[in-house]
Amino acid sequence: MNRNSPLGRLLLSGASFVSMVGAACAQEQTDEIVVTATGRASSPQEAPAEVTTISGIVVTATGRASSLQDTPVAVTAISGDVITNTGVSDLRDLGQLAPSLTINSGESGSAGTVASIRGVGTGSNNPSFEGSVGVFIDGVYRARVGQAISDLPEIARIEVLRGPQGTLFGRNTSAGAISVVTAGPYHEAGMWMDATFGFDDLGEAGASVGGNLPVVDGVLALRFDGSVRARDGYFHDIASGNDLHDRDRSSARLQALWDIAPRASLRVIIDRSDADEACCGATPVEYDAVAGVQAVIDSINLANSGQPQRAPIDPDRRQMSISPGRDYQDVTQESGVSAELSWDWGFADFSSITARREFEARRNQDIDFNYIDILYRDGQETRFENFTQEFRLHGQAGNLDWLLGVFYSEETITLTDRIRQGADFSAYLNTLTLARTGGLIGFFGPGMSGLSIADLIYGPGPDYAAPLSGQGQIADRWVQDSQGVSVFSHNEISLTDNTVLTVGLRYNDEQRDARANLAAFTNTCNSTLTRAAANFPATIAFFLNPANTQLVDLVGLSCIGAVNPLTNGDYAGSRREGEWSGTLSIRHHFSGDLMVYGGVSRGYKSGGFNLDRAGFAATPIGPAPGVASFSLSQLEFNQEFTDNYEVGLRSTILNGTTFINVTGFHQQLSDYQQNSFNGINFDVANVPEVVSQGVEFEISSRPIDNLDLRFGVTYLDAYYDTTVNFSAPTPDPSGANTVVAGQALQLQPPWRVSAGVSYEHVIADNLRALFYLDARWDSEVASQTPGRPASGSTDMAAITILNGRIAVGAPSGGWQFEFWGRNLADESSFAGFSAPLQPGTYLANVTEPRTFGVTLRVRH
Repeated sequence: MNRNSPLGRLLLSGASFVSMVGAACAQEQTDEIVVTATGRASSPQEAPAEVTTISGIVVTATGRASSLQDTPVAVTAISGDVITNTGVSDLRDLGQLAPSLTINSGESGSAGTVASIRGVGTGSNNPSFEGSVGVFIDGVYRARVGQAISDLPEIARIEVLRGPQGTLFGRNTSAGAISVVTAGPYHEAGMWMDATFGFDDLGEAGASVGGNLPVVDGVLALRFDGSVRARDGYFHDIASGNDLHDRDRSSARLQALWDIAPRASLRVIIDRSDADEACCGATPVEYDAVAGVQAVIDSINLANSGQPQRAPIDPDRRQMSISPGRDYQDVTQESGVSAELSWDWGFADFSSITARREFEARRNQDIDFNYIDILYRDGQETRFENFTQEFRLHGQAGNLDWLLGVFYSEETITLTDRIRQGADFSAYLNTLTLARTGGLIGFFGPGMSGLSIADLIYGPGPDYAAPLSGQGQIADRWVQDSQGVSVFSHNEISLTDNTVLTVGLRYNDEQRDARANLAAFTNTCNSTLTRAAANFPATIAFFLNPANTQLVDLVGLSCIGAVNPLTNGDYAGSRREGEWSGTLSIRHHFSGDLMVYGGVSRGYKSGGFNLDRAGFAATPIGPAPGVASFSLSQLEFNQEFTDNYEVGLRSTILNGTTFINVTGFHQQLSDYQQNSFNGINFDVANVPEVVSQGVEFEISSRPIDNLDLRFGVTYLDAYYDTTVNFSAPTPDPSGANTVVAGQALQLQPPWRVSAGVSYEHVIADNLRALFYLDARWDSEVASQTPGRPASGSTDMAAITILNGRIAVGAPSGGWQFEFWGRNLADESSFAGFSAPLQPGTYLANVTEPRTFGVTLRVRH
């Protein structure tokens, strides 16, 4: 199917923030709360999470406040109380509560966090990749999931919307959306403080404080929230004795609510968060036992330190070895300001959200994840600057409930990367070459006998200078500017009193301009390139011959694409795309307690550029066959599309005390944007076809006063429907760079079950108790594709994660003392990957162990 729109470019100009006051048709303010899906409030009062009865749960998934059971969208609504009781500190913990949602952090918290819904999610290790799952906090789009994992402020509620959401949010999303609504200012004085202490080995300590101040009674209110949190790391470096995966965070948030007139209000938010942590380490789950890689590492380590420093294969111990002088520092700073205007025009409700956000990250990394110094990252710097403007108009006319919107965005990404060879790079490549070729071949550098790899391939020649520590990327600098404008509409047409047709449409126009200045130098690459240039046709033939795979792999290790000076230079490129997406559904109420719906929707996610020199169409010794020169067009990836077919049932039983919701879905993804680590670098490519299908079952119940029950099951069948070799035309006999049709998407368990129970009991007139427990069970799952080892060492067994909380406090909420535990069964969940430059060795990022602690909350 032709995915390109036949229409010409839609010209729209960006608009700045609108702030105005209307004098006509004054209307008295009421206590009713109406909050849109992106956090807009038509009332200046603080939006509640839910009312006291289960039948009153209100969601805003369609941009309109409605009962959860009347909403023809697959949505999980999570109240602020549940967020608190579960111990959710950032978005990565939400998977405990929403069974179709998975959020994982890989090699970096800031750059390696991925959110997926129904199995669909985009790897975030490349900053140009937007998430398939959009994150909106108080209506403001977060450009990447990693920019939204700072500690959360006080939450009113969170809605997890499943499936494409192009006609409901300012920014289109192809897999789903997470809408976070925070607690806002209100017109009463108040203050609060929370203090948390962990008494496990990690020693967590944190505090949050806040206050609300009515400056002008009924007109202007201010609110402040601030927090700090620190915790020791749970990954241990056996070489230095230091710990990783610690927490050292702080945040501050100032809000103002101005009721301009009875029908107009303005909410302004200024926020900043900082983190300085060591993240993210990985522990071994399999060592190479055939090609001699680990034996080579051990021999070099013994020569350096005189003692073995190999980490044991035991993910539960969360141990690793780091090269001396290297670290995993991950420092981030995020700040922003937003202004939200809500204005009742009488015939329609107008809203405007204007936001500017900045995000900066600087990180170091021991890239090889072991105790000898092969490769390291020295101060990678990433900066995002985002401006967004959204206008919405929502009204009713007869049987039509209509919504129109315009969204404009600007984004600038600046990336400077420095991947360099370590002090043991030369010794490792020399020894590995000798070990893997029977000692017949030496490697580049003096002191090695025999022939070098270059000699073997190109004929005898002189020795070459050995690789030196610090060689590699002098600095690879990338800049990508993006500009987008879209118009969207989401309309509900009442065909009868019980039947409603929903029609939504969106048009996106996206422009991206990229430029790069790449500078790298290594002795090994330069030697190989010099020798290859003398007989280039024969060299290419050698590289494409499957019989030479082992030797080609060795050359690839000695001159990886990330540091190959072959691709040095200045580059520039641009791409533009205009695409339609939309939704069509119908729902019917058989009674006040039973609604069914069905529909189809199309999601869209823009393409872009792979900001990584390793993505050029190159072999280690020259351009790939048929490629005359290098250009940014070789780094482009196409836009991604999702065609979603969905049916659902929403029922209320047992006198309104219990909800039972069932959803079935089939999603066909075209040009799925894949970002996979192959053991040397990240492969970026579009997979022509991917399928995600399954069934979601959810129950919420309040059988008696003060007892709340929650249960959910997701069955998911998410798999590649096309075989793709990312390294083509180079052969891939190991399968490390290939996805195979029928292969399941990684980290997506076929079965996931979540459950929770909360019970409150009044002990005395001035004392109440709370008991809370939640659980999540995941079936066995492959945590690595492509490149999954034949042994299955990176597969994750079925696990159960339990969280609990017991609290006593004042019935009024004036104070509460809590004893809590997370991951009570001390289970280990992980994501596996191939060890960089170490064929046959596999590593895993492992989640937190069991933790215990206490929290004191005081409210006034």
